[in-house]
Amino acid sequence: MIKIGSIFADNMLLQRQKPIRIWGTADRKQNFSVLLNGKEILNAEIADTFSITLPPQEAMEDAKMELIGGTDQLIISYVTIGSKNQIFGKEVPEWS
Repeated sequence: MIKIGSIFADNMLLQRQKPIRIWGTADRKQNFSVLLNGKEILNAEIADTFSITLPPQEAMEDAKMELIGGTDQLIISYVTIGSKNQIFGKEVPEWS
């Protein structure tokens, strides 16, 4: 069985153009895949307590993230990858 951190849930917002770290536990050593809108973006071997890092992603809304390990499948729906400023309902330019 695979369990991921409780902050990973439907309607989550992830920062665009930054690596995305996902962590959790697995009850056995197994191959693990992460798909974003049906496209595989990571395949890794996990065991026990794990931490994986997804490559940076471009902005998207209402994405479906699937985490598949052996016979386990976790689905996170309505994922937004964008700016943290989207929380406030408007896009604010970043300062350098």
